[in-house]
Amino acid sequence: MASPAKKKPPTRAEVESKDQRSGTAQQPRTFTDWTPARVRAAIRSADTGNLRSAVSVCEWILTDDRVESVMEARRDALLGLDVTFEASGDRRKSSRTVKALEAQSDWWRSYPEAELGLLIKWGILLGVAPARHQWLPGDGGRVLPCPRFWHPQSLRWDQQLHKWFITDDQNVELEVVPGDGSWILHTPYGEGRPWASGAWRSLAIWVLLKQLAMSDWARYGERAAVFVGTSPEKSTKQQRDELAELIMSMGSEAAIVMAAGFDVRLLQATANTEQIYQRQIDLANQAIAVRIRGGNLSTVTEGGSLAAAKEQSKNNEAPKLRYDAEALSTTLREQSLVWWAEFNFGSAELAPWPTWATQPPEDKTARATMVKTLAEGLEKFDSLGYEIDDKLLVEEFGVSFLGPRKAPEDRPKKVAPPLPPGAPGEATPPAEGSPPDGKKQVPAPKKDNAPKAESQRMVTMESGDRRRADSPLVQSIEYTDELVDTGTRLAASFLAPT
Repeated sequence: MASPAKKKPPTRAEVESKDQRSGTAQQPRTFTDWTPARVRAAIRSADTGNLRSAVSVCEWILTDDRVESVMEARRDALLGLDVTFEASGDRRKSSRTVKALEAQSDWWRSYPEAELGLLIKWGILLGVAPARHQWLPGDGGRVLPCPRFWHPQSLRWDQQLHKWFITDDQNVELEVVPGDGSWILHTPYGEGRPWASGAWRSLAIWVLLKQLAMSDWARYGERAAVFVGTSPEKSTKQQRDELAELIMSMGSEAAIVMAAGFDVRLLQATANTEQIYQRQIDLANQAIAVRIRGGNLSTVTEGGSLAAAKEQSKNNEAPKLRYDAEALSTTLREQSLVWWAEFNFGSAELAPWPTWATQPPEDKTARATMVKTLAEGLEKFDSLGYEIDDKLLVEEFGVSFLGPRKAPEDRPKKVAPPLPPGAPGEATPPAEGSPPDGKKQVPAPKKDNAPKAESQRMVTMESGDRRRADSPLVQSIEYTDELVDTGTRLAASFLAPT
């Protein structure tokens, strides 16, 4: 990755002269029963730059167990990888910055996983995640940025001034300038209307469907069976009220005694509504997993080959993992590490790029199969006289472990293994009563109960291929050879001079 053009950052004193209080954003206080109409109102409010309702929707979405678990899986998929650093700027000087981050622990002290995880989660969900630097002293006289996540409840975009603002816990509104040495604004899907690309807009409807289905299912469970009391025609209102109270108290009483003429029956619902609610919940869970991770195999697999399904799931989730890594790397380098490099090494251009190893490890079994197939194919091409370009072969298939190819005359000759005694082609002494030249008689058809060793014997063909002795091809060739030998012997005896 090449470093983009960037203005010269201000001096360390200029940044440290700014307000560096360790304040926090206002914390959310929302108690809203969300409905489709309220979700649409939150979307309209966000389009004006006011994200308060959108953040409330995000907080409500995160109460769903599937959303939280799948979001954690996507976050952990990135932060669980080893991070390395790609040097930038002057090679000799940039090695010092990489060493400070890796060996001297500046990275681990400045960017703990918990803070990076919040940036990733809210960047995906809301589309924008703020953080503020808390410059702290480090080893060797260096200063560390130590950005801390700020909850975006009061974050807003002023469409007139084209600026971001956020309110702290002292009710003071602060301007948020991404990359000014104080603030970080992680916008993985772009700086223009980032809230419009956040996952909250599509997840809200699915979470609402799931919660309504669960609520309806629970309510149905309460009313699936009810007690119904009947009273005689001449009963009084007081008697009927007493019967109703008795029925209501049956949850804690073992039994009730009914007066003559009164009756209590259990009325049960017969409709099977379980499948309706369960299918709605399952559909919502799958849609949530697909929206966040790109697939739902991590939690649900139904039918088909499990191995094939896992491979497909990896292919679906891998692009999002690479995207998260690239987006986070760009944000941290351009809005934080450039200041760390400027303050500690005198040049923002020396700031390294953090990189995560998002490429999956090589499948050794699949590579071994590929090498074996390649070797067999090359042998056939070589036997047909085709010239093979060794350099292109190494570049195309990465078989760098191969040495220079030997000339045909320098290659070891193939030696066919010896045939067992009595096998076709093996010289055997003539049997009693056989012709003087030792030729075999035409063999009788082989019996089905041939010994097992004969069926497993391998025969080397003239082409060099090896086949089982009981294969139809080998048996037909052997039978034909015997017929030719017998015909030749008989013809020679007829044509011999008398």
